[in-house]
Amino acid sequence: AVKEAAKQAVADAATAKNAAIDASNLTAEEKAALKQKVTEAQKAADQAIDNATTDAAVTEAQTDGVTTIDDIKVPTESAVKEAAKQAVADAATAKNAAIDASNLAAEEKADLKQKVTEAQKAADQAIDNATTDAAVTEAQTNGVTTIDDIKVPTESAVKEAAKQAVADAAT
Repeated sequence: AVKEAAKQAVADAATAKNAAIDASNLTAEEKAALKQKVTEAQKAADQAIDNATTDAAVTEAQTDGVTTIDDIKVPTESAVKEAAKQAVADAATAKNAAIDASNLAAEEKADLKQKVTEAQKAADQAIDNATTDAAVTEAQTNGVTTIDDIKVPTESAVKEAAKQAVADAAT
């Protein structure tokens, strides 16, 4: 009965940890890896409980098992998702630098940068909503492509129109 109670305590700790893993923003693959650690810790604890020859040893095995399970860290952020967001942010930074380096009018630059910001926000949202590593990668790729596809004109339409007006007035 002592061993059964000890195993139940370990099982309860495992159930709680798995619930925390399920509730996280991690990808399916990240969750599976963590749950594997929980399963291994539970098996090891059950084995130690079975091998214990005294009530004190059972209690110690239970405590060690529960502690091991409780100590499994469930990250608040998915490493896969954070890396994807960084890739999107890098693309946005590069595009904004290209916009800044252009000879466009301030208003034109602002409009383009707004497009970059919107594309980055949309990509980050898609990354957050992704549930698998593959879906995260797809959201990252789509976001980077959308940002890369934002055209930075070599000539400012506003400045060209002004030059044309001056030229027209001169003729």
